[in-house]
Amino acid sequence: MRTTTKLIASNCLITLLMIVVFAMFSLNRFYAEDLHQEHKNLEKCIMTFWEFYKYKGTEFKSVGGQLLIGDHVVNANFEVPDKIQKIFGGVATVFMGDIRVSTNVMDDEGKRAVGTRLIGPAYSAVFGEGRPYRGEAIILGHPYLTAYDPIKDHSGKVIGALFVGVKKVSFQEKFDQIKTPIMIMLAVLLISFAIATFLLLKLTRRIERTEANSLNFLKTLMETIPSPIFYKDAKGRYLGFNKAYEEYVGMRQEQLIGKTCFDLWPRDLAERYHQQDQTLFENQGIQKYEGSMVSADGARHDVIFYKAPFHSQQGAVEGLVGVILDITERKAAEEEIKNAYQQLNDIIEFLPDATFVVDKDKRVIAWNLAIEKMTGVGKDEVMGKGDYAYAEPFYGERRPILIDLIDADLEKINADELYPYIKKVGRTLFTETCIPSVNGRESRYIWGTAAPLFDKLGNRVGGIESMRDITEYKRVEDELRFRNLLLSTQLNSSIDGILAVDQHFKIISYNKRFLELTHIPPSLLETGLHGPVINAVAELAEDPQGFQIKVSSIYENQDTSSRDEIAFKGGVIIDRYSASMVDEDGKYYGRIWYFRDITDQKHAEEVRLRLEAQRHHSRMMETFVTQLGHDLKTPITPLFALIPLIKEKIVDPDLKRMVEICGKSIAAINELTEKALKLVKLSISTTGLLEYIKLAGIVEASIHSNRDILDQKKIRCENDIEPELVVVAVADQLIELFNNLITNAVHHSQTGEVVQIGARQTGNTITIAVRDNGIGVDPADLENIFDEFFKVDRSRHDLDSPGLGLSICRRIIANHHGTIWAESEGKGFGMTVFFTLPLQ
Repeated sequence: MRTTTKLIASNCLITLLMIVVFAMFSLNRFYAEDLHQEHKNLEKCIMTFWEFYKYKGTEFKSVGGQLLIGDHVVNANFEVPDKIQKIFGGVATVFMGDIRVSTNVMDDEGKRAVGTRLIGPAYSAVFGEGRPYRGEAIILGHPYLTAYDPIKDHSGKVIGALFVGVKKVSFQEKFDQIKTPIMIMLAVLLISFAIATFLLLKLTRRIERTEANSLNFLKTLMETIPSPIFYKDAKGRYLGFNKAYEEYVGMRQEQLIGKTCFDLWPRDLAERYHQQDQTLFENQGIQKYEGSMVSADGARHDVIFYKAPFHSQQGAVEGLVGVILDITERKAAEEEIKNAYQQLNDIIEFLPDATFVVDKDKRVIAWNLAIEKMTGVGKDEVMGKGDYAYAEPFYGERRPILIDLIDADLEKINADELYPYIKKVGRTLFTETCIPSVNGRESRYIWGTAAPLFDKLGNRVGGIESMRDITEYKRVEDELRFRNLLLSTQLNSSIDGILAVDQHFKIISYNKRFLELTHIPPSLLETGLHGPVINAVAELAEDPQGFQIKVSSIYENQDTSSRDEIAFKGGVIIDRYSASMVDEDGKYYGRIWYFRDITDQKHAEEVRLRLEAQRHHSRMMETFVTQLGHDLKTPITPLFALIPLIKEKIVDPDLKRMVEICGKSIAAINELTEKALKLVKLSISTTGLLEYIKLAGIVEASIHSNRDILDQKKIRCENDIEPELVVVAVADQLIELFNNLITNAVHHSQTGEVVQIGARQTGNTITIAVRDNGIGVDPADLENIFDEFFKVDRSRHDLDSPGLGLSICRRIIANHHGTIWAESEGKGFGMTVFFTLPLQ
C-alpha cells in the first residue's frame, strides 16, 4: 500500500473515531442535560409540594405524636403526596422525624411504606445539618433521584422532611428511548461516511490495484458495518450482502446470490421493491423510503431503505447499493406517543372544568365538551384559530385573557379591572372574576387557572386554561358566610361558655365566654385535642375525679342529654348542660357543652332566703316591740297626767325632788319606747316615696324643729349647704336623720358652741358633714357609736340620751343605699358625722 493510500486511510479512520467520540460525548452531554432537567423537575415538584401545604396552614408543628400544618393532620393523609404524583409522576413523602407518615412509596408487598425510616446521606443532611439534600439515594433497596427539604417548626427545630423522587431505572428507560434513535442516526452517518470512505479508497486504489481487489475491500468494509447492506445489478439480481444482512433475513450467500426479489419475498413486498428500484434507476440520486421486510423470525419489520445507484466507468448504471435501517421499535415508540397524545386529548375532552389549549402561536388546539357547554360555542368554530379567538365566546370581543397574562408583571395584572383577584404560583395563574353577560347568557362567577406548557427540553410549546363556573358556589358561599356570621355572633354573645366536640373527640368550636370561665390558654384549644382541655376544666372543679367520671359517662351514652351543677374552686358554681349533635337520620356528629356561671344567682337566692328569714324575724320583733310599746304607754300615760298634779300638792322639797326624778324617768322611758319603735319600723320597711328634695330646705326645717334645745344651750347651727342642691330621698326619713344628728351634736356640745352642716358633690353622690366642737370620741369607739344603746360616756347615767339616735341614722342611710361614718381626733376635740346620699 502506498504512503498516500495509508495517509487517506488513517485520516478516514481518525475522522471516523472523532465522529464516534463526538457522538459518545454528545450522548454523555445529553445524558447530563437530561439528568439536570430531571433535577429541575424535582425542584419544581418539591416547590409545588410546599405550595400545596401552604394552603393547609402557615406552620408545621408536632402535637400529640402527629404532624400538623394549621388544623390539617398529615399522618396517614395521602391527599397531597398523591396530587404531586398525579401531576409530576415519581413519588412523594412526608416524614415526621425520620419516619414516613404520608407517602406513596410502595414496599415489596405493594403497600404504602408508612412507618419506614429515612437513612443514608439524606438523613445526615436533613437531621444532622438541617439542610436540604439533592442527589441519589437508596430507598427500600432501589436507587432514586431525590430531593429532600427539612420541615422546621416556629422555633427552627427540624421536626420532619418533605421528599420527592423518581426511580433511576425509570429515568434510564426514558434516556434509552431517546438514545436508540440517536444511535441509529449515528449508524446511518457512519454508513454514509463509510460509503464515502470506501468510494474514496476505491478511487485511490484503482490507480494501484485492480478492480477485483477494490471489490474485496468493499466487501470487507461492508462486513464490518452492523446495518444490513445489499447490492444488486441493473436487472435486480442480488450481487452480494454483508453478514448483517444474512443474519437479518436468515439466509446464506448461496441462497441469495443471483436471485431477484420475486424469488425471495412475498409478492406484495417484491412488487414494491422492484418498483422502487426502477424509480431509482430512472431518477438517479439517493433514494430513501419507508417499507417493510420479513426478518429471520418470520415477522414483518418496519424499515427505512437507503439506496443509491453505482455506475460503470462509462457512466452506465451497473446496479444499486442499499442499506436497511430497522425502525420497528421507533415506530412502536411513535405509536405509543400518538396513543398517549390521544389519551391526553381524551382526558382534556372529558374534564369537568371548561378547558382549552393553545399552541405557541396562540392557536386553539383543544376545546373540550365542558367549555362548549359553558360558552355554547363548538370546537369546530374555534379549533386552529388564533388572534384571541378563544376570548370572544366569553367577552364578546377578541382580547387578551388570563392565558395571555402568564408572563405579565403581577402588579400590572392586579391593576386590571377584569381580574380584581389574581395569584401567581410559579408560572401558574389563579383568578376569580365575574364574566359579563354575553349573547343573552347571564353573567357568571368563574374560577380560572392558566399555565404554560413545555416539552422535555424546557421549550415553551403552548398554554392551557381551565375555568370553573362558581356562580352557585358564590351564592351558597355568601349565604353560608352570613349564616356563619350569625352563628358566630350568637356564639360569642352568649352568656354561656360553649364547647363543641365532634364524633372523633376533636374540638371544633368554642366561644369567648368559655375562655373567660375556664381561663384555658387559646393555644391549647387551637390544637383541637379534647382530652387536655377536659383535663384542664376538671382541675377547676372541687371534685376533679367526679367531673371526669361524669364526662366519661355522658360520652358513653351518645343519645342522652345532661344537666347538673358543678362547684368550681373559689366558690364558683357552674350550671353545666350537654346535648348530642344528631341529624335527622340519627347519625351522631359529636356533642355540645354549655357552661353558665350561676354563682351570683345562687348567692342571690341565699341572700333572698336570708332576707325572708330576717323579714320574718323583724316582723315578729316589730309585733313584739309594738305590743311592748303599747303595754308600756298604757301605764305611763296616766303617770304623765298625775305626776305634775302630785308635784304641785307636795310641799316637802325632798319629796318634790323625788317626784321630779320620777317624771324624768317616765319621760325617758317614753322617748326610748318611741325611738325603739322607729328603729324597728325603719329596719323592716326600707321603702318609701322617693322625691327630689332640696337638701338645704330639709336642714332648715330640722333646725327650726330643734330650736328649743338650740336656744336652751345657746348653740348656733350653721347651714352651709347650697340652696339649689337636690337629692333623691324619702322626706320624713331625711328629717328624722337631721333631727337625730342635730340633737346628738347639741347634746354633746358645751353652751355657746357652733354646729356646722355642709355638703360636697362627688360624681352622682353628695357627701354631707355634721360637725360639732363637743366632747369628742375616743378613736377606738368610732366604730361602735352607731350601735344600739352605745353611749360615749359609759360612767354617766344619762336619761336624756337613750342611745338609739345614731342607730336610727345608720338605718335611714342604709335605706337610701348610702354610707355613714364618724371622725374625731379624740376626747375634747369634737366629732364630725359624714354620710352620703345619691343625686339620682
